[in-house]
Amino acid sequence: MNEIEYTKEVTYIFEYQDYEYKITHYRDNITNLRYSGPENMDRNEQVSVLSYPASGATELVIYAPLLAVEILDENDEEVTQANLIYLLPDVNRYCVMTFNIYIDPGSNKHIEWFNRY
Repeated sequence: MNEIEYTKEVTYIFEYQDYEYKITHYRDNITNLRYSGPENMDRNEQVSVLSYPASGATELVIYAPLLAVEILDENDEEVTQANLIYLLPDVNRYCVMTFNIYIDPGSNKHIEWFNRY
């Protein structure tokens, strides 16, 4: 029986307004599918399988082009909630993100990114 091994293919950088978010993708040595996981994964961390083949690249860093924005909420200074569509150019796939800025009761600003492929 083979042991599954993961190879880092690419770290995508997503930019919006003055913020950025990183997602790292890996490939496995058995099915050659893509997986999403932490930037510096060790053997005990969980990955999420994606539904498309790996590219075969190794250790790329790609600034994903922003293709479209749907503004859901904004204040006088900035957009506080938006749906964003980015291109993953090395595999010709799209990543849809929801971007949120919220202020907690202590007046601290928090940024959240939720991705869907």
